[in-house]
Amino acid sequence: MTGGTRATMWGTRRTIAGSAVALLMMAGCGGEGGQPPDEGVPLEEQQLTTLGTNAELGPITLRNVYVQRPPDGEFQPGQSARLLLTLANESPEQDSLIRVTSSHAKVKLRWDRDCDGTAEPVDGLPITANGTVPGPPGRDVTGHLPYFVEVVEFTQPVLAGTSMPVTFTFERAGDITVPAKVQPREPIDEPARYACVDVRAPG
Repeated sequence: MTGGTRATMWGTRRTIAGSAVALLMMAGCGGEGGQPPDEGVPLEEQQLTTLGTNAELGPITLRNVYVQRPPDGEFQPGQSARLLLTLANESPEQDSLIRVTSSHAKVKLRWDRDCDGTAEPVDGLPITANGTVPGPPGRDVTGHLPYFVEVVEFTQPVLAGTSMPVTFTFERAGDITVPAKVQPREPIDEPARYACVDVRAPG
């Protein structure tokens, strides 16, 4: 049995069994690309009031994993949404999130790597050693993170306030299946567009 196989099997055994925690973390990205956030809700405010799932896979931490609230209280087959989370790596070696799947939906990764308001489809997300998904040089990530999982199409009904299983595959750490909470909350304000601010000195 190879080390990679052991990691995958161990990761699968670490499936989180529904414990959820409220975290004052920041996730998601406003602007173009994929399904927009909860209509009218700043992502900073969403994160302060979300009840997401917290999970660990070796040195990898997935914080506040949640699906934004369905507009009518239930996602129907064919509808789309966003799944938000925060990724962190406590290992001295870089890892990558290379695949996300769900039995409840077709999903894809999106990343606004340039923090220009457009999250493009990507094959994976690098997670730096002792860090997280990197932002562009000279810019600070503020308010929310510029990556998310786009739920392209639900394949079965999913109610607000329930959860859906989502499997995350990491290049080094292996697989973990997390019950992503579907948020039972109401929209109120305009979403933020940009995830980063320029911190370089003018000129």
